[in-house]
Amino acid sequence: MSRMIDLTALTYMVIDDSRYARSFIKNALFTYDLRQVVEAPDGAAGLEILREQRVDVILLDNEMPILNGIDFTLLVRKGEAGRQNEEIPIIMVSGQNDSRSVIDARNAGIHDFLIKPVSAEGLFRRIHQNIYHPRPFIRMPGYIGPCRRQMHLTPPGGVDRRRTAAPRGLPQPSPASLKPSSP
Repeated sequence: MSRMIDLTALTYMVIDDSRYARSFIKNALFTYDLRQVVEAPDGAAGLEILREQRVDVILLDNEMPILNGIDFTLLVRKGEAGRQNEEIPIIMVSGQNDSRSVIDARNAGIHDFLIKPVSAEGLFRRIHQNIYHPRPFIRMPGYIGPCRRQMHLTPPGGVDRRRTAAPRGLPQPSPASLKPSSP
């Protein structure tokens, strides 16, 4: 059972180099009475904000000058924005919808990916999903972020490689990093 979190009490950061896109996302949040919104024009400015104040959810674009969304996410996951921010929900809202961009973002450790243009309702649903039903957070060599599996199905052959002994030379994940989300 997940604890009830008041989404209106959370602080949201919108990072996008387009003032229009930031304004649109901010207004979409306001539609659901999510009014504590901080804006940043690029990933570098977003990192500075994270170092200075508490942020609960990040909504960011990928293609930005100075520091793009994927590089920003990698730095946050590695603790470059402060240890308290490593597991912060990051939702990428991007116009790039090719499979390579989506895979790169997922591998960087984002929680969710939305394609522009996005509706206020779609944005709210993703925020709600990631706050109330978070996926387990995983820390492994080469990946820090939410479990990339969207559903917990029985794997082919019935053997879940993540729960069996790791082959020699590979690290074994901790049991806590593999606990599935509550339904």
